[in-house]
Amino acid sequence: MKTMRKTWAVVIFLAFCACRGERWDDKLTLPRQNYTGSELKVDGYYYNESDGSYHVLFFYRNGLVLDGGYPLVSEIESTEESYSDGTYYSSIRDIKTRWGIFIIEGRIIKYEYWIPSSGGPLESWRADGEILNDTTIRFSKSWRSCKPRKKTEYEQYFYFKKFSPKPDSTNSYTN
Repeated sequence: MKTMRKTWAVVIFLAFCACRGERWDDKLTLPRQNYTGSELKVDGYYYNESDGSYHVLFFYRNGLVLDGGYPLVSEIESTEESYSDGTYYSSIRDIKTRWGIFIIEGRIIKYEYWIPSSGGPLESWRADGEILNDTTIRFSKSWRSCKPRKKTEYEQYFYFKKFSPKPDSTNSYTN
């Protein structure tokens, strides 16, 4: 009988510890809404060039953003081919950190996305920027959405490149 009580005590203790340690990914806080404006072109992608690579972002009319990764400048043609033929989408469609939401208020763009945290659930972050014209965005600050901390200030320009067909924007994370 004592052995059974000890066994149940251990089982309950382990279950309690496991539940207390359970943590969830942050939720995105921006509302998802269709983009019907003309402030940005959306028939291609935006890129930032830094240290021999591009950072690629696809903005969609349905209010979603797909992070196209950081291809090397020397490999952009083959990367574009993977965007067009569906290879890239097939490899990332189930990766939550590739998806985000954007909204535009006047000349301000707000972009929210997930990033990995050190050993825990995904954190949601937001970047705000200014739309300089329909082909240029200047992002200037970012911070964690759910637990705001000090904002990081920087200057990063993204330039438009007409491109078709874009990867599919269907995913299960940004409904």
